[in-house]
Amino acid sequence: MTLLEFQSNVEREKAFALMQGKTITDSTGASLTCKRAKTSEQRDRNTKLQKAEQEIKKQCSHGEEIKIEWSERRVTCKVRGASASTPVFIQNKTDSSGEFLSPFANVQL
Repeated sequence: MTLLEFQSNVEREKAFALMQGKTITDSTGASLTCKRAKTSEQRDRNTKLQKAEQEIKKQCSHGEEIKIEWSERRVTCKVRGASASTPVFIQNKTDSSGEFLSPFANVQL
């Protein structure tokens, strides 16, 4: 297996467009397949969000629903009987760092 990491999603999509519908083989004649994968930056960002979720779960009481909202890049906590979830960790959009909010403001990753 060989991994290629492109400079951006745009560059990756250009490469996939060029390979679309073409049969690619190696020197032995074996067929090569190309698949999309997350960049190291995306994996790091997702891992930190999952670690934040785990740290919050360790400190919350029973009956609280802890959930990652991937599109919003945050972890929320919903207390049993509450109508809405409250953000307890918000990740920056530009990098993997983030901030724990009350009542988990003292939690560290």
